[in-house]
Amino acid sequence: MVTLIFYCHALGNDDTKSDTKSDTKNKRTVRQQEIIKLVAENPTISIATLALRLKVSKPTIKREMFSLSDVLEHIGPTNGGYWRIRE
Repeated sequence: MVTLIFYCHALGNDDTKSDTKSDTKNKRTVRQQEIIKLVAENPTISIATLALRLKVSKPTIKREMFSLSDVLEHIGPTNGGYWRIRE
């Protein structure tokens, strides 16, 4: 009987883990902070565009937007409109 053990060593920074790490200063994840930044730069940005820019799925962006509902508000129709950052 032979037992093989494979070890995987990640080179460089692990970007997948950094997306979900919290910033202790304002309790927002790196991904959430990036979403707020992108919305501030382009208030008419779509969920699909955010998903492409952040390299995640649309359901992930929708989940993040729900958790950011205290900061972001969508004004107008679902297919269109714009995002407003609450003060």
